[in-house]
Amino acid sequence: MPAPLGRRTQRPRGQPRYKRFRVARRGIFRSLRSSFTSTIKRKSVPCPNCGAAVDLQIKLVKITTCASCGTTLLLEDQGLRSAGAAGAMHDVPQLFDVGDTIRCDTTRITVHGHARFSYGRGFWEEFWGLDFHHQSVWVSVDEGDVIVQRPAPRRSWPTVTRAMTVGRDFSYDGTNYTVIEEDNAECVALRGSFDEVLQVGARYRFINAQSGANDVLSGEICNEDQRWFIGRWIDPFLVVNETRRGS
Repeated sequence: MPAPLGRRTQRPRGQPRYKRFRVARRGIFRSLRSSFTSTIKRKSVPCPNCGAAVDLQIKLVKITTCASCGTTLLLEDQGLRSAGAAGAMHDVPQLFDVGDTIRCDTTRITVHGHARFSYGRGFWEEFWGLDFHHQSVWVSVDEGDVIVQRPAPRRSWPTVTRAMTVGRDFSYDGTNYTVIEEDNAECVALRGSFDEVLQVGARYRFINAQSGANDVLSGEICNEDQRWFIGRWIDPFLVVNETRRGS
């Protein structure tokens, strides 16, 4: 699918909340530096809509928004291309936002993108960032519930059918899951950068399935495309905004 659509994370009613040698060390740090420099790049290019400088610092980024005019910009080999409006991101109280470094339980994440999705009765927030190893992480926040997820390996994706509705069981990577949510959503606003192409106005079908108390598998379907993400519910009291705490 061209975009990771929003994963609604509200917990349904009744669900529980919740080297020893110097040479070796040098090799480890060298490997970490190599990973960092291969992920981070530093340049800026003009926005094709207003001409303002748009900073591009992460090679993984495929789409970003212009802070000056609010245009969504698609990154291509030839440069930036306008992909429509970024939508109105009306400010509401948030645990964190774009630019913050947060710690979710034991995972430290720098937030680079914020997407908002509407499911008719309300909306929820999706934040994309990079962890300490510069791997993609998604943090979903809905009415106080928080889930941290990573892209699931494509080879393990379950087969999506119309029969995959609430209450249905299926197996993923040897683990049994039960569908706890299935609905449609629309992307209504974007801010910052993302490693997948998102578009305001695009509609998606989302599926949340749970195993045990905290493990969650989320599927996102748009037309014939799909993506799956695996993660866990996180106690919101274990989410620490290190940027704000240090200010």
